[in-house]
Amino acid sequence: MHEPNDFKWDIQNGINPIDDELWLTVSLENQGHSREIVRTPVEEAASAISKFKDANELRECFYVAGIHNLIIKANFLQHNLRLAEGMIDQDEFAREIDENPDEYIINIRETSSLEELLALKDVVKRLGKDFTIDEVSEIFAVSFDNVEKLLNQ
Repeated sequence: MHEPNDFKWDIQNGINPIDDELWLTVSLENQGHSREIVRTPVEEAASAISKFKDANELRECFYVAGIHNLIIKANFLQHNLRLAEGMIDQDEFAREIDENPDEYIINIRETSSLEELLALKDVVKRLGKDFTIDEVSEIFAVSFDNVEKLLNQ
């Protein structure tokens, strides 16, 4: 089992005989995600490796956020059950949420980049279940209101 930032690398290098440019052939694999960068100048390979690593880190952030938000949802449902069973009244219910919002409220934020959107798509796909937009939004605390703007960049 690989650690989150444990990459398998296969790197070959050489000189391009046409323009004497140093080139790399790189294959990367991490947690079931792989990327092959074929015969590219060193600068381009470094950029592609960096993007692959950034995408992996984004996916990891979404996994952590998803678990965190499911815990928050469970906390809220437990608190709501205490209200429904008469263990607390409406004022106590509201006061507890007001005093501890981080325990009961999921803060939704806009997706900030196309890369973030693609990483989230990968995470949802690996979960192996069909989710509605609202479910994805709640689980991962993201809004999709600006997707059209991101796609038109």
